[in-house]
Amino acid sequence: MLVAIAGGSGFVGRHLVRVLVAQGHALRLLVRGGAGAETWSQGQAVVAVDLGGDPAAIAEAVRGCDALVNLVGVKTARTQSFARAHVEVVQRLVAGCEAAGVGRMIHVSVAGVSAGVRGPYLASKWAGEEVVAASRLAWTIVRPGVIYGEGDDFVGNLAAMLRHAAVFPAPGGGRALLQPVAVEDVAGAIAGALMQPGTAGLRLDVVGPERLPVRDWVARVAAALGVRVWQAPAPARLLAPAVMLMERVLATPEDVADRPRSIALATLRLATLLVERTAEVPRACALVAGADAALPTEDRDAGLHAELRALQTARCEGRPRRQ
Repeated sequence: MLVAIAGGSGFVGRHLVRVLVAQGHALRLLVRGGAGAETWSQGQAVVAVDLGGDPAAIAEAVRGCDALVNLVGVKTARTQSFARAHVEVVQRLVAGCEAAGVGRMIHVSVAGVSAGVRGPYLASKWAGEEVVAASRLAWTIVRPGVIYGEGDDFVGNLAAMLRHAAVFPAPGGGRALLQPVAVEDVAGAIAGALMQPGTAGLRLDVVGPERLPVRDWVARVAAALGVRVWQAPAPARLLAPAVMLMERVLATPEDVADRPRSIALATLRLATLLVERTAEVPRACALVAGADAALPTEDRDAGLHAELRALQTARCEGRPRRQ
């Protein structure tokens, strides 16, 4: 199968590329610019195209493909708005596929979104889903929960913060429930949906085997690191304004020369993300992923990820797993 992937250079995309190449698929990777693609493309074709531009250019880029996987998404609105990344890009991808005769689309959203959700992030994700659902394509929407693994934001930023400060601003006291899922399981779910025509027309939530409060996940990461953590209750409504303020104060927030403030900003971003990503996932619609795959050993936090995964496996041992 020849599969086009939009957003393949990102966190989930790099894992999905590995999975699909291992399965023998040919890929066409749609990117804004091809610089550095050799580090993640696995030797597959790379096509430079503006995903938010002319649908005719997108149609030309995907022509001849059997399917498109859309992984485009942003977690902050610093470089482009949520509406542009999650709605306008989707509209153009759908139009391009329909014009080029690409009949199959896997659209990756987030778990638990629905009509009437609060917050611009989740609202834009729902709007993007509705664009896909209204199309003439044979679509499947895959909706992962918070994802952890090599190169993630969840464990990576949390571990960096705990190593330096051991303080976490727990939104709403950390009571919101999370079901983090390993990136390998998400990539496997996307690949599985792609190969199963029977998933067309379905929205599939993909979550991990445990549903625990945010504070328990933070405590688990701290325990795996061997550090103590103080979880300070933080009003959820104040987190986003705090992030906006720090982004204005820090001209280049990723600059390692200002490490303490960069870590503080990353921490606030993570807490804000957790607020946005704790929408309730009905048990009836959740595909509970396994917790027994190995993680790549080259990741600097691979040991931590593996330990968290082992804890999931141990705590869920004997629990029925849904396929």
